[in-house]
Amino acid sequence: TTVGLALPFGIAVILAAALASVHRYIIDPPEDSKRKRVPKRRHIIMAPEAWDEKRSIRTVPRAIECWVKMPPTARGGVLVGSMSEHIDRGVNLEINDDGNPVLVVRNRDFDFDWAADTDLRTGTWVHLVMTFSSNAVMDMVLCFVNGQEVDNSVLDERIPNTVPSLAMLVGRDYTYRVDKAFDGEMAHLRIWSCVLPDDVVESHATGTNRIYPSLTEADKSDAAKELEERKLDAELYPFHGKWLNAQLRSMWPDQAILNAPLVSIDLWVRLTPGATGGIVCAGTPGPNTLTLSIVRETGCPRLVWYSAEARPMFDLTLMATVRRITLDWVHVAFVYNQAANRLVGYVGGDPAGEGYRLMGTGSDPPGIPLSAIHYGKESVESVTADSLDWFDGEVSYVRFWTSELRAYGIQTHAGGEMVHSARTVLPEDMRLAQLQREQRMEALQERREHARVQAEEEAARREEQEAEARRLRDEQDRIAKRQAADAQVKVATFMVGKRVEFVDTINSSKLEDSYDVEHPTFAKANKDVLAGIADLFSDDQFSRVRLEVHCKTGTFGSGDPTRSRPLQTLTKALGLDNRSLGLDKQAQVKTAAEELAKRRATSVRDSLMRAGVPEARMQIKWTGLAQTSEVAFNPKPIVLD
Repeated sequence: TTVGLALPFGIAVILAAALASVHRYIIDPPEDSKRKRVPKRRHIIMAPEAWDEKRSIRTVPRAIECWVKMPPTARGGVLVGSMSEHIDRGVNLEINDDGNPVLVVRNRDFDFDWAADTDLRTGTWVHLVMTFSSNAVMDMVLCFVNGQEVDNSVLDERIPNTVPSLAMLVGRDYTYRVDKAFDGEMAHLRIWSCVLPDDVVESHATGTNRIYPSLTEADKSDAAKELEERKLDAELYPFHGKWLNAQLRSMWPDQAILNAPLVSIDLWVRLTPGATGGIVCAGTPGPNTLTLSIVRETGCPRLVWYSAEARPMFDLTLMATVRRITLDWVHVAFVYNQAANRLVGYVGGDPAGEGYRLMGTGSDPPGIPLSAIHYGKESVESVTADSLDWFDGEVSYVRFWTSELRAYGIQTHAGGEMVHSARTVLPEDMRLAQLQREQRMEALQERREHARVQAEEEAARREEQEAEARRLRDEQDRIAKRQAADAQVKVATFMVGKRVEFVDTINSSKLEDSYDVEHPTFAKANKDVLAGIADLFSDDQFSRVRLEVHCKTGTFGSGDPTRSRPLQTLTKALGLDNRSLGLDKQAQVKTAAEELAKRRATSVRDSLMRAGVPEARMQIKWTGLAQTSEVAFNPKPIVLD
């Protein structure tokens, strides 16, 4: 009975799976697949009241809706988004250049980009919904305009649950591009954590749903005002607080820790009487950091910006000075233009120079500085007074922006007009900047005095160390000379009636017999002498003494060396009579005699080493054509340099 029931049941499961596989490709999803749940107020995860709001969401967005109005000439932009070049999870709802709504989803290696086939640039208010529809078989994306489905897309693979890494922005995303700013009107933006069913979408479009508000004339008026604000923000791009990464204004000392890539810097500076400039702000040398200074000789602003490899990628000194006869405050700005990969500088609102990226530093945009940016001084603490380059003027509102400041906005701000969150230098700011300068100068003076005292102490300490080293060296030299004198007496006493001898018969076929100290003819006598010398130098009392082995060769009994038969034979055996060498007979025999003396000295040294005298304790010398042939042992003191 069990087998009889199980067999039909298994066949049914296999058949259902096969039908489901076919269903995925040839059958549209059932209508109820669009209705996952009934939307409630708690399913709204973002409902901004102003365009400059942003919201971090912790739930997967399932539907995005809003009212939009775009003229036929509009270029579109981002309605709401969190996409960035530096994150791996993000969601955007955009309008492309053709007026089509576009849904963009990124989740690590998954990239989805779909545009609905409908143009929203009608010049009238349009209700837009982009929502997901899914069941066990497939995923779909559906686009509704004014309550009616206008397009959909059946996906080949399921969309992973994607929670944006960054907060959702209205009218823009995190790519910081002007062409991404939405240039239409927008109202009642909502992001839902659930799918919106057809009837709910229709009720939102007709204004009959109690959760989603209807579009009023006041909403339209507010949307028009916000459009103008967004346009201003996009054109001036932006002295607006949402792009401000860090601002240095509080009491000195201060520092900024940036948490996003730097794009622009602006500040106000004033060179007071006697002030010359210095470092306005700087990070510890490393990846993506910078040093902004006022060149002391000229008063011109200079920015050195480092790449991710910690190498200077920009080094721009502006052509305009911040020195003013009237001692006025001057606005300075540096802007990185990613499209042209160049750095542009402004002084007093006017362009003052530009510089392209240095060779060999790549083309990647600047990243996040890994060190804090210090204010009014160099970042690396130094104990050398000459290396201190603190700013000796007044500075206010050093601001670091994640956006590209526009020329018109910089000029407007430098002229004294308020632009969004940008600030001119007010009387209270002037008082604070003056107080900070006085504090910096006092701290700098203390640092310099401290460095001077340390330098004097270090010089005195070095002088004491050198004096002590000289005393020890002199004492060791005295010990060495005393030991050498004692060793000289012992060696002289020991060598009475003794000598080291060599065979003076020169045989060209057995030349080595003439310089072998262990030749059988004198082997025993020589061995006894060298063993005695080795015993003397094994004594620790001669630790500061070096033994000089001086070997001399004579003329082998002939008054005229050139007529000495042994030397003539030696000359030929060494090949010194070769005419190509250009040596006369006198030079030939002299060179031959010196070579023989050198080989005899080397043989004696090697024999002493075998007897236990370290090579470092010996020094060999040789002399040719001496009055007589002999080997002298001279103890010499080891004198320190």
